[in-house]
Amino acid sequence: MSVVPATHPARETADAGLLQHIDRVHADGSIREWAKVTHHVLKGLKHFRTGDVDQQVIEWALKQC
Repeated sequence: MSVVPATHPARETADAGLLQHIDRVHADGSIREWAKVTHHVLKGLKHFRTGDVDQQVIEWALKQC
């Protein structure tokens, strides 16, 4: 789990607890699933017009997956 934030700039700014939540409820360690979530997080950042990966963006992204 410590490698995940370093693999994409959008993940670097996210709270560690949010990243653990994503892994627990969706990604389960799969890099393919992480890529899907990250794609939707980037769309969510545009949707909410923010640069912060927060709970709102994460929940929106997970619903898109």
